[in-house]
Amino acid sequence: MYIYAETAFHHEGDINYLKRLVSAVARTGCQGIKFQVLPSAADFISSRHSQYSSLASYCLNMSQWDEVFSHTSAEGLEIVLMPLSLEALTLADQHEVRFLDVHSVSFYDERLLEAIQVRDEKIILGIGGRTNEEIEQFYKRFQNRLKVLMLGFQSFPSKLSEIRLGRIADLKRTYSDLEIGYADHSGYDEEDAVRSNEYASLLGATFFEKHVTLDEGVKRVDYESAVGIERFKLIIERLNFVKKNIVDGSSVSMFPSERKYRDREAKLVASRDIKSGETFSLNNLALKMTDMEAPYSRYDQVLGKTAHSDIMKDSPITNLD
Repeated sequence: MYIYAETAFHHEGDINYLKRLVSAVARTGCQGIKFQVLPSAADFISSRHSQYSSLASYCLNMSQWDEVFSHTSAEGLEIVLMPLSLEALTLADQHEVRFLDVHSVSFYDERLLEAIQVRDEKIILGIGGRTNEEIEQFYKRFQNRLKVLMLGFQSFPSKLSEIRLGRIADLKRTYSDLEIGYADHSGYDEEDAVRSNEYASLLGATFFEKHVTLDEGVKRVDYESAVGIERFKLIIERLNFVKKNIVDGSSVSMFPSERKYRDREAKLVASRDIKSGETFSLNNLALKMTDMEAPYSRYDQVLGKTAHSDIMKDSPITNLD
C-alpha cells in the first residue's frame, strides 16, 4: 500500500507555505508527496483563459522547485512529480523521483508523453474522465513503465455517488499486473473524505492520494477537498487498519480469539458408562459440548481403539490403549 499527499497549487506561489506543508506531511507516516510542477503558466494554459492570471501568479520558478524538492528529500518523503510542461520534467534529472504522474488533461499532449516515454521512472496515470478504450491505449504504449491507474477526479468537491468506485474491482481484474489507485476529492469536512478510502481499499485499491492543507477549511486553491494534517493521519490510520485486519487478514493464521471459538466445538464423550478395555464404537460414543479437557472431536480418531480406564457417561474420551 502506498499513500501520498497531493499539494497541487494549494501553495498559491508561496514557497515557504509549501515547504511547511511538506514538513507537516513528513510527520504523518505517509510515503510520498505529489507536486504539480508548472514553472510558466503560458506552457500549460491559454493566455485567454479566465484563470490565466491567477495560475501565472501561483507558478514557482525552477530554482524554487529545486529548493522544494531538496527539502522534500531531506524530510524523508518520496517525490511524485506531475510535470505540466517539458521544463518541469527536467527536475527528474536533478532529483530522485519515485513516480511520474500523468494528469488526465495531458492525455493527448504528445510532446510531453514522448519525453516521458524515454525515461525510466514508473508512471501513475490519472484516469478520471477517460474511457476504457483510452486507458487501454495508454497501457499498450507504456506497458513496461505504467505502474498505477489512479481513479478519481476533482469537481469541487466530488460526490462519491459520481466516482463509480466499483470500477476499481473491474480495473483490478482487467489490469492484474498494475496497481489500482484512488484519488479522493470528497469535501474536507465530509465523512467520505476518510471513509471512501476504506471502500476503495476493500475493492482492491493499493495507492491513495489526498489533497492536504495546513489550515483546513481556509479558502485557498483546492481547499474544498484538502484535509488537515490530523485528518490525513486518520486516513492513513484507517487504511493501515483495513489492510492489516481485513485485506491481509485471509493470509494469517488464526488469532487466539478465533482458536478459542473453535475449541467450543462438540467433543467426543461417553454416551454411557464405558469399562476399561472396551472398544470404542458408535454405540458408546457421542459428540457433545463440554467444558472439561477433551482432546477428540472426530469419531475416526478413536473408533476401534480401546479404553485404558473406566469412563463415566458424558465424560470426555481421554485415555486410549
